[in-house]
This record gives sequence, structure tokens and C-alpha cells, in this order.
Amino acid sequence: MNANTRPGQSVDLLATRSQALRRALMVDLRLNGDRFAGTLVSCGLCLILAAVLSDAFADLLLLWAVLAWYRYGRADTVERDELRASLGMSRADRTRGRVALIALETLVILLTTGVATLIAGALGDGSDLTGSAASVAIPPWFAVVLEATIATLSSAAMLLLTGIWVGGDCLTRRPGRSMAVLSVLVYLLAVLLGAFVFSLPLMVLSRIDAPVILSSLMAPLGLLVVVVLLALLLRARMHAWTRQLDSGFRQRFEPLA
Repeated sequence: MNANTRPGQSVDLLATRSQALRRALMVDLRLNGDRFAGTLVSCGLCLILAAVLSDAFADLLLLWAVLAWYRYGRADTVERDELRASLGMSRADRTRGRVALIALETLVILLTTGVATLIAGALGDGSDLTGSAASVAIPPWFAVVLEATIATLSSAAMLLLTGIWVGGDCLTRRPGRSMAVLSVLVYLLAVLLGAFVFSLPLMVLSRIDAPVILSSLMAPLGLLVVVVLLALLLRARMHAWTRQLDSGFRQRFEPLA
């Protein structure tokens, strides 16, 4: 904050930015209401299938989240850009609104997959930690919650990595179909890389005969730190995308000046 900026001005500035963000989010949500509604329906279907069959459908829901940057970017048209401009929205507001919409949808999907894992674990469908809970001081219910937490944080980290990689191309221009393929490939690569990286400290703990409860708690804590760092990196990339949009706008109209 500038040294000459008074505290009252700083509060007013934050309030103005918050209001602009909410407005940009609502505009983007109205323009893409059918897509967001489709995600909510898919989430409800995922929970029903988790209770009736298994939580395997959650993996397909995560792939849907991977394609969020492409799906919303593909829906952008010149008419929509003109509508935003007529409402007085800056390119920075547009970028923040789009990132906020994708973050909201991703949060809904992550919560859904986490709850689906809890439902499947409570019904006895596939919890690795629950199976070993009898041999260590971990209550079965805690093992189910722990597994759901680790799965949710892992998915969040992979989705953040995907967004950092492909988000700029889907925001600064209308993405082609190749971006959908690239998004899935980046996600799969992030899953493989993440599995290798996070398995290293667990292997070290197993070599030194560390208690199972210690390794079980270190995994979600480490993942939480990674998610926070990736979220901060995505925020920094968002500012870079805004500057890129501003630069492209100036270059487009510079010859007319």
C-alpha cells in the first residue's frame, strides 16, 4: 500500500474490488448458467451413484473439472465480450470473474468427490486405510475421513497445476479443441508426477519404522501446504494473464491512434 494512502481509502479500495469481483462473477455465472447447472446435476448424480454403487464416477467428475478452463473459454464470443464492455467491466474484472467461477465450480466438484469417498468408505467400499485401522491406533471413522481428505487435497493440487498451465491460453483467447486434449494430458502427467513426489517421504518414513499414524497425518498436511502454494501461484499467474490481455488490447488499437 502506498505511504500516502490513508486507511479509509484502503478500505474503500478493497470494498470496490470486492464489489467488482462479485459483479464479474455474477455476470459470468449468468452467461454460463447452463454449464454450471450441468455440473451441479453431475455432482448430484455422483453422490447417488456413490451411495448405490461406488465412488468410481468421481474420477469422471474430476475430468470434467479438468476441462473447466476449456469449457468456459470455448463459450466466449465477441458478443459476450461486447456485453461485458457495455456493462463497464474491465479486462481485469473479466479475468477475476472467470477465475472465481472456475474456482467455485472446482470447489463444488472437490466437495462432491470428497463426500462420495466418505459415503463409499462408510459403506465399506474401498478404503485402504480402514483395512489397516484394526492394527494401529486409528479409529475406522477417522481412517475414512483421512482417506477422503487426502484424495480431495490431491485432486485439488492436480487441478491447480492444470489451471496454471492451460488457464492463460483459455483466458486470453478462445481455446481450440486441442486445449481440451492438452488439459487432460497435463492433468494425467501431474497425477503421475504427484504420486511419485508424495511417495518419497512416505517411503522414508517406512524405512525408519515410523508409526503409521505419523505418515498418515503428514500426507494431508503436506498436501495442504502444496495446495496453498499452488493457489498463490495461480493468483500470480492471473495477474500476468490480465497484463497480457491489456497488452493485446493496446497492440490491437495502437495503429488507430
